[in-house]
Amino acid sequence: MEDIPDQELVVEQGSPGDGMYLVYNGRLRWITRDTDGEILREGIFRPGDVFGELSVLTGEPRSATVTTIRDCELIRLSGKSFERLIHTEPRL
Repeated sequence: MEDIPDQELVVEQGSPGDGMYLVYNGRLRWITRDTDGEILREGIFRPGDVFGELSVLTGEPRSATVTTIRDCELIRLSGKSFERLIHTEPRL
């Protein structure tokens, strides 16, 4: 489990996706911007939400920037760990 303070950048849009996250505690804001920097979409992650899985599954860069909006506890699963888990527990 990772403790991440308020107003901390967790992932940045366009960066490589090397892991996924489960929100254990806290809140995070996600923002997707166009090439001009204009906000296209935004939202909030709350406890129980998962993010970063699409980059892990597809190998594509991160589709959004995610920043904490209060102190958070996140469970991070690396891409390699996720692959091992899927092979041993395909129902996931």
